[in-house]
Amino acid sequence: MNESFEIEKARTALLASVQGTFAEMVFTDVTLSSLGEISDVEDSCASIDILKPLSTQVVCLFPRALIEKFMEILIPDHPANVQEKDDSVLELLNIIAGNFLTNYFGHRVDSKLQLPQFHFGAVEGEGVALFVLNLDAEGIPFRVALRSVRYTY
Repeated sequence: MNESFEIEKARTALLASVQGTFAEMVFTDVTLSSLGEISDVEDSCASIDILKPLSTQVVCLFPRALIEKFMEILIPDHPANVQEKDDSVLELLNIIAGNFLTNYFGHRVDSKLQLPQFHFGAVEGEGVALFVLNLDAEGIPFRVALRSVRYTY
């Protein structure tokens, strides 16, 4: 990242991205929260690396209850299988990352994203946390973080 990177602008851009993506894709309101810890046992941790124009990683920690809520909205006619759940979470993360870049840099930003992926266990060792958003999706707490994967601040 270059030295003109603004943490507060990034925080605002990522929050707006999460809120907008949830509203448009899964019709769910998201707010900042101080609800506390979420259960690591039943969480899904997924990330997407942004290679250009920033060298960052967006990391989402979604509890199982939130994923089930997504699926009830996206596929209301039948219970979703594991592949459908995984695909939906990764697609949501991909859209969040793209919207984050647009919110931060504006339209027509030249960007490069890796494919989103799941992590089994914590991703604490991958880069430096720039900030963490503790969020609430209509009563379900979850977390989204932005990490620097190549530089420290």
